[in-house]
Amino acid sequence: MNLILSNAMNKFKKSFDGINITNLIEVSCFKIKFPKYQENYIKENWHIINRIMKIRSIVVTINVNLGLVEIMNSLKGFDPYSIIKAKDFITLVCRGVPIFQASKIFKDDIFCEIIKISKFTSSRQSFLKKRKRLIGNNGVTVKTIELLTKCYILIQGNTVACMGKFRDLKWCINIITKSMTNNHPIFYLKNIQIKKKLMNDEFFKTKNWDKYLLFEKKNTLFNLESKKKELKFNDSVNIENFGNYNLFKFLDKNRLKLIDKI
Repeated sequence: MNLILSNAMNKFKKSFDGINITNLIEVSCFKIKFPKYQENYIKENWHIINRIMKIRSIVVTINVNLGLVEIMNSLKGFDPYSIIKAKDFITLVCRGVPIFQASKIFKDDIFCEIIKISKFTSSRQSFLKKRKRLIGNNGVTVKTIELLTKCYILIQGNTVACMGKFRDLKWCINIITKSMTNNHPIFYLKNIQIKKKLMNDEFFKTKNWDKYLLFEKKNTLFNLESKKKELKFNDSVNIENFGNYNLFKFLDKNRLKLIDKI
């Protein structure tokens, strides 16, 4: 076991080759509270968590009575940002993310976010409906968001845990927050599809994308009735003629065909 730890630490130090490495001169400390239902899971896998932290010269202690995990960096360490990554790692584990998945947060280009989705609605019934819509039938909607944004998503209780690269994480957070405020996720998923197609096209890379993206507008009852009369969705209609209309309210098969033509 000690041989495995020493090899892992040597690999970690090699990543700092060519940089003047000095030990830390201050000790930082964080305390993270974990829910009662996660207590057994954390206790069973504590030896794995401890091993991951030792590689980065971080000390972790658990207080079962108070339900707290204390994280502290040692003076033997040389990476000042490792304490922040360790804090994110423990937070993800406490939210129910598997340890193998949560350990990816130690990569330099991976970030995480814990979104409290219960704050978007005051009614418990409407919250449960919106969360069910976000998950989708057999988790189809969440899987689609994961595939398009290349992020890891875990919906548990009143929170959503997301992991991914910075730009992909921004897209993922935007979809989740907007879908919890009376908007369907398909509207934003189609926007990401269009953006990815335009980004890969050399001609459209430097162009303005506003006329191709679907924009959200606040609709009054009068505007909705007038738009129903104005818009006639046929296969022959060009998407450029729609401008910035709110197509989200009138999703149907014809409109999805129009977007796929881009």
